[in-house]
Amino acid sequence: MLVIDANRFRSVEPVRKPGAMLCAMTRIAARSGLNLHGSLIRLKQWKIFGKS
Repeated sequence: MLVIDANRFRSVEPVRKPGAMLCAMTRIAARSGLNLHGSLIRLKQWKIFGKS
């Protein structure tokens, strides 16, 4: 949920339907294709350093 919420405020293509993104992330996770660790690292960089 943290990743989805943060992506609502990104400058390029913000998430407009968080529920749809949650469903998509769930499908990707079921196929073992979700890189949540990478997403959290990138979120940390964005929040701390302001990098886009």
